[in-house]
Amino acid sequence: MSLEAMRALRGYRRIYATTNLLVLCAFLVWAYLSLDLGRNAAATVAVAAWSLFTLGFHGLLPDRFFTWRMLFYGSIADLLFATVLVWFSGQESSPFFFVYMLIVMSGALALGLRHSFVLAACASAMYLLVCSAALDALLATPDAVSQQVLQLSRPGAGTPGDAAASSPALLGWSQMLGLALVRTLSRVWANLAALWLTAYVASYFALEMQRVRETVQAAREKVEGFSRIDWLTGLYNRRHFDYLLGQEINRAERYGRPLTMLLADSDNLKVVNDTFGHQAGDQLLSALANILRTDTRLGDTVVRYGGDEFVVLLPDTDPVGGHFLAERLRGAVQDAGFEWQGQLVPVTITIGLASLPQDATDGASLLARADAALYVGKRAGRNRVVAASEASPASVERAAPDTPRSVG
Repeated sequence: MSLEAMRALRGYRRIYATTNLLVLCAFLVWAYLSLDLGRNAAATVAVAAWSLFTLGFHGLLPDRFFTWRMLFYGSIADLLFATVLVWFSGQESSPFFFVYMLIVMSGALALGLRHSFVLAACASAMYLLVCSAALDALLATPDAVSQQVLQLSRPGAGTPGDAAASSPALLGWSQMLGLALVRTLSRVWANLAALWLTAYVASYFALEMQRVRETVQAAREKVEGFSRIDWLTGLYNRRHFDYLLGQEINRAERYGRPLTMLLADSDNLKVVNDTFGHQAGDQLLSALANILRTDTRLGDTVVRYGGDEFVVLLPDTDPVGGHFLAERLRGAVQDAGFEWQGQLVPVTITIGLASLPQDATDGASLLARADAALYVGKRAGRNRVVAASEASPASVERAAPDTPRSVG
């Protein structure tokens, strides 16, 4: 799991824990005012169990052991505890039915569309189980049916019972039973409709939030890509090269592996610019970049260092292997040539080569030795590969690692 996903999961756990504890506080206040807790010890035990579960599951369990699947299982457990609260607070007419909707809504925002509908189905099944028990108790107790009809017969109740009767005495048993069932089932239907509507709306917003996050992430990656990619050649730029070189140096030193750097410079860019214009020069740089990218290995890194200079980092490559690959790149450029407006222009490159640890001990000295070798190759006639071992100390002093060197 990524660090960003772990942080998001930790945030959802805090929300779940806070919501559960607030619901429990609300239930305790209601129970203190409405229940005889001495006679309803089971409700107290359920509240204590849910509190301990919330503290242990969302508060004490380490993040490294927690997953999104466990968050879903925790939501199922929350639904079970919520069912206990609904049972002790009025069953089908419980004021705590909203806890189901809170759990489903949290599941939609944290887990997505599919999980929210699964939670809604589980909540519906548990609520219907409670309601079926309540209906059984209602049908088994005639006094309870009479009480239901009395509530229907009150003025202003807004139900069909107002027009049918003013007291239970005017109704037969079957009529009283029918009105009680209608009243109970209408409440159950309204609660379930609200539950599923909440699941749908919350899932819709969760999907929109996911699309927004993906759009923002794509835009961020695009901006980051622009900051490290050269717009003309599509290669990594000088800014990102410093980071890549540091990574390769660390890897080579950690595992005791060689690292070779090639510093290539175009021999013909100035002539092409002066003869055909800078647009032709840009096309030449792009063509050189394509050749270097195509003829290197998958694990190699090609960078446009600056101007007409390119750097190729060759991990796990000694000076002999680096010299072989450099000659192959030089030959590929010479054989490809460059065509502009129907005219074929001969193109060559000069390459300086330096290796770690044979020629340098760190990134700065490795770049300086490769630059010095490139300088020697330019002075010797261009279109050649020169190793750092062939460069004299005076050439090394002339080469500046922070300044791209181009003799032609």
